[in-house]
Amino acid sequence: MAKRSRVKTSATDFKTLEKYTKEYEVRGRTKSASMLLWFLEHIYRLDETDAQDAVCDRSGDEGIDAIVVNDDQDEIVVFQAKRKERHTSTLGDSDLRHFVGSMSSLRDADAIRRIVARTKNPDLKRLWRDHYVATKVENGYRISGVFVTNIAANDQATGYLENATDFYVDLWDMARLGPVLKQMDHEWFVDAEVKLKVNPKKLFFEGTKTRPELVFAAISALTQGQKWPQIQVRALF
Repeated sequence: MAKRSRVKTSATDFKTLEKYTKEYEVRGRTKSASMLLWFLEHIYRLDETDAQDAVCDRSGDEGIDAIVVNDDQDEIVVFQAKRKERHTSTLGDSDLRHFVGSMSSLRDADAIRRIVARTKNPDLKRLWRDHYVATKVENGYRISGVFVTNIAANDQATGYLENATDFYVDLWDMARLGPVLKQMDHEWFVDAEVKLKVNPKKLFFEGTKTRPELVFAAISALTQGQKWPQIQVRALF
């Protein structure tokens, strides 16, 4: 029998994420929804309005916390967020199984229409109607999921996703969020002047040499770039 690895949630990363999601906590919004809004803006890269419009995390949400429809890719992406109060727990397979079960309702266009008719969740009703989800499922849009949590996933969770074949679920647990949080915790802008050495024989101009509109130059990343400030934490990128 394979030995299970011991998984721990980083207390430091847990606190850092709490700091970032604090500004999204408003009256009437669940803590999980606050974390999901942060994720949609900073990781999934939606703008503020689109992120808020996508969230439907409240009573009667049918196990789905947000919906994003990518018409360019013929894809319906559903989100689920689980935010825990303490970092000492880990994510098992139970929440993931429930999420995949909720995604199953999107396979059948008639089932979607029945849910829209009966749900008391106005945001879910609006999202499924405004995005014509039932019609797009009939037209062959694929369904994928994103699961976001502020704790680390254990072996049961990762093992379940490795063997799950019904739907693709992109898991963002604390082990995956941690490196992103560390990068975000550094300064985004580098306030420093750097002198660059260029070869005057290897310059390319737009316009004339005497009055160029734009100048291109090749810089050695090995001899010069590695000495630039904040290059190690990728702040320049």
